[in-house]
Amino acid sequence: MPPRAALLAALNAGVRAAAPSDALARHLPPRPRGRVLALALGKASVPMARALHAAWGAPDAGLIITPHGTGAAIPGFRVMEAAHPVPDAHSEAAGGAALRLAAHAGAGETLVVLLSGGGSALACAPLGVTLAEKAETTRALLACGAGIHDVNTVRRHLSALKGGGVLRAAHPQARVVTYALSDVVGDDPATIAGGPTVPPPTAPGDALTVLDRYGLALPRARGAARPRGAAPPQPERRVPRDRQWPPRTRRRRARPRGRRVRRARLA
Repeated sequence: MPPRAALLAALNAGVRAAAPSDALARHLPPRPRGRVLALALGKASVPMARALHAAWGAPDAGLIITPHGTGAAIPGFRVMEAAHPVPDAHSEAAGGAALRLAAHAGAGETLVVLLSGGGSALACAPLGVTLAEKAETTRALLACGAGIHDVNTVRRHLSALKGGGVLRAAHPQARVVTYALSDVVGDDPATIAGGPTVPPPTAPGDALTVLDRYGLALPRARGAARPRGAAPPQPERRVPRDRQWPPRTRRRRARPRGRRVRRARLA
C-alpha cells in the first residue's frame, strides 16, 4: 500500500474508533426492564442518542440538547438546540427541561444520561442569580486570571444542574446510568458537561473562598453561593461521598486517548 494510502487508512480507522456512536454502541448492555428515560447532553448528543436508539429502540421519554443547527429527529426524543460556548436563553430553557425529565424518573425506573463536551454551556439552570449575572461572574473570574478549576468551583455552586443536579432531581430509587465521552484532561467526571450526575467535589464555602482569592465583590454571586443561614464565608469540611450520596448510579467514561472505557460505581 502506498504511504499516503496507508496514512489515510490509519487516520480513518482512528476517526471511526473515536466516533461517538461507535464508542457508545460497543458498551451498551441489553435494554433494562421497565420504563427508560434518556437525556443526551453535549456536542455529541445526537450520535450518542442515535446509537442508544439503535440498540434499545425509542426511550419512553427522551431529550437531546445539542448546539444550534445540529439537531436531528430521533424517535422517542425531543430535541432542543442551544448556544455554545456562551450560554443563551435557549440554554436556560434546556437546563430546565433536563431537570424536569430527571424528575420524571420514578422508583425502579432507569434514567440514561449521555454526556459529551459542551454540555455545561448548552444546558444551564442558574441558582440564585440570573443567567446574565452568572455570565458576569464567569467573565470577572477569567479577567482575573482564574484557572478552570476555580471557575468551575464557582459556577457549580450557582447552578441547579451542575454538580449532581440531575441525580438529585431523579427519584432516590431510580437507577441513573451515565455514559460520558470525555473532552477534559484527566477525565474528571465532575467536570465533563458540568458533572450533572456526579456528587460535587467542592462545597459552597469553596466558591466564596475563590471569590475572596481574586478580590471579587459580586454580591449577587456571593449571596447565591453562601449556604443558607451561614455567616461569614468559610471553607466547609467536605462530607465523604459515601455518606452524602446513595449508591444508585453507574457511569461509563470513554477516554480521549483511546480504547479503554472504565466502569465505576458512584457512591
